[in-house]
Amino acid sequence: MTEYNVEVIRPGVTTGVSAIEREYTEDELKDALESLEGTRVTDENRMTTVDSVIGEVTDVRYDDGVECTVDIFDDEMAGRIDEGLVSLAPAMVMDSNDGEEPVKAEEIEFRNLFLAPQVSELVGSTERAE
Repeated sequence: MTEYNVEVIRPGVTTGVSAIEREYTEDELKDALESLEGTRVTDENRMTTVDSVIGEVTDVRYDDGVECTVDIFDDEMAGRIDEGLVSLAPAMVMDSNDGEEPVKAEEIEFRNLFLAPQVSELVGSTERAE
């Protein structure tokens, strides 16, 4: 098992794959912390089958953004993270205030973390814990 420290997401505005500009506020991210605790880490965003689970979130905290510690129990996937081929990104569900620009993310709930070859500018690093 390999342990990593992950900067999950920081407050700010980003444009996602849907080309929608979305704002994540500090208050909403802090409120969502509890939903990240104990969630799965998967090798794909859309897959949450037992076969896709490669790890688990073990510790959650807020320090200028949502941070966590994860245990990865798939050595091949840990190697891909160590080589910088992928990072961990959050899969979230949320409500939005669709009438404003940028759209504000509200009532955020983390579903899981997943391996991603490219992440938003608000998603930080995935680094092996010492």
